Amino acid sequence: MAGVGFILRKLSRQDNLIGISQAYAFSALASTGPWLFTVVSLGVVVALAKGFLSFDHLYTFKLIITYNFAISLVLSGPVFIIATRFIANHLFEKKTDEVPGMLFTCLTIIYFIQIIFAGMLYIGYADLPLSLAMSAVANFAIISGIWLLSAFFTALKDYKATTSAFTTGLSISVIMAVLLSDSFSTIGMLNGFTIGLGYILGTMLARIFAEYPYHFQSPFAILPYFKKYWDLALGGFIYNLAIWIDKWIMWCAPNAERHSSGLITNPNYDSGMFLAYLTIVPAMAIFVFRVETDFYEHYLRFYRDILNKATFSKIKQNHAALVKCITSGIKTFLIIQGWICLIAILTAPQLIEVLHIPNLQISIFRYGVLGVFYQMFMIFLFILLSYFDNRKAALYLQLLFLITNAGFTIISLELGFEYYGAGYFMASLVTCVVASIYTANYVAKLPYHSFITTNTSV
Repeated sequence: MAGVGFILRKLSRQDNLIGISQAYAFSALASTGPWLFTVVSLGVVVALAKGFLSFDHLYTFKLIITYNFAISLVLSGPVFIIATRFIANHLFEKKTDEVPGMLFTCLTIIYFIQIIFAGMLYIGYADLPLSLAMSAVANFAIISGIWLLSAFFTALKDYKATTSAFTTGLSISVIMAVLLSDSFSTIGMLNGFTIGLGYILGTMLARIFAEYPYHFQSPFAILPYFKKYWDLALGGFIYNLAIWIDKWIMWCAPNAERHSSGLITNPNYDSGMFLAYLTIVPAMAIFVFRVETDFYEHYLRFYRDILNKATFSKIKQNHAALVKCITSGIKTFLIIQGWICLIAILTAPQLIEVLHIPNLQISIFRYGVLGVFYQMFMIFLFILLSYFDNRKAALYLQLLFLITNAGFTIISLELGFEYYGAGYFMASLVTCVVASIYTANYVAKLPYHSFITTNTSV
């Protein structure tokens, strides 16, 4: 997020309402913009195509897109998190000539894994026409590439390029999907949507190569990172799996729906949870703004003074300022997101009615909002531990989230429909409490950890 931080710090130093408002707006755009653009474009495509496509055709399209985004994220996680670490290290060392070669290697790894898995899913398992199955695999591959390139794009300072790529690409997706669906049904809609995603992928590649105009060299330099940072790679897989595990378990619920293709989903649970996730936008804006401005500057000062052999009193002073900054950020998050959570829970029946969503989803939505509240706080703590390079603790906490989310969701499934969503809420709550206790103790002893436990020379 180096480029994001650069812009945010510049805006926040204007010290006026316009500058602060722009900073929060940009942080929301940088953290959730692509996701929101994708959601809106999918909604527009489905709404426009209702006039000339049957429900079954639209449902098939939504199923494939949902499966592709979910599974590609989980499988891509280990690769793009290692790529992020590789880029961060090389930016710090001011040695970016190996980035293009590394990008080629990561794309090769991702496509080798993803295309095989997608082929097994859509051609081997799902009962789909071969042409539609091949189109689903192509869509799967392009989404996987976008996940990876997003890790590179966050290191660039040109956030307008990100916004432009997604707005233009997804506009193309909407237009092409609607136009082609009229003549070619589901396969036309899917290929039209893929064309827009392909534009995003191509634009991101062009921008990255323009930023790093080097010849391909040392393409295998990233491979040792998978061994050195194995806990980081495993954490990338486990956390993304934990995000989706409750949805996949609920796809086995009694009210789940099995499509004629063999693909299954649970519309009530998925819709309720998706609506709950929309409440994270303000929290993400606060999180990115706080981390990339106040926290980053205090963090940098703390470790820079240690490297410059500052006195112990100066280190203690910097430590106190860092703790105060973290505490202030947490208070801001709890107040703002807490109010959003409360309002969403109290107005749930009205929201459901306005959006024409079945009333069955009210309890799922409320559990989801509570779960999202604690998950966002949990992410904040994970990022803090990652900044302090405590990868093992982050991995154990991510594993805890996976186990509890799976376990509590299975229990809620057995208890019945009225408890759907409670498993995710309980998992987020338990993991957040454990993460809070551990992180508080760790940050309190940060000077000791900096000199002893994370010091590779000790």
